[in-house]
Amino acid sequence: MISNTTNCTPTLIINFNCNPKVKWLVPITNGTASAPEPTDVDLNTTMTFDYDGACLKNKVPKKGITGGAVFLIILFSVALVYFGVGMFYNGLIQHQSGIKLIPNAQFWIGLPLYFIEGVRTAISCSTCSTKPSQATYESV
Repeated sequence: MISNTTNCTPTLIINFNCNPKVKWLVPITNGTASAPEPTDVDLNTTMTFDYDGACLKNKVPKKGITGGAVFLIILFSVALVYFGVGMFYNGLIQHQSGIKLIPNAQFWIGLPLYFIEGVRTAISCSTCSTKPSQATYESV
């Protein structure tokens, strides 16, 4: 007899032990990779494998700021100074107001369209399309 009050939630716990002698090889063809036999399997659905990738190889993860974070901090700092000094100059020295306070306002307004046109050009070059650009340029 089956009871409707029994809750059965299957679980599987997989543990990896550091063993530099055990290599897991990936097939060169489209075959399926096979793992070595587990070293320990218990009745509570826990499997333990030896694996060389589980070893840190004497490398302790570094703590601190990454190179990407430093780049972003510098980028946003330079942008903040650029816009701050530019707006200060345009407002107090050039006596501009409104949208003209932004340094090189026409460029920043057109930047999304420049980006879209760049993506379209890259796609047309990669697909060898001869479709003319939809951007409008002033003739010289």
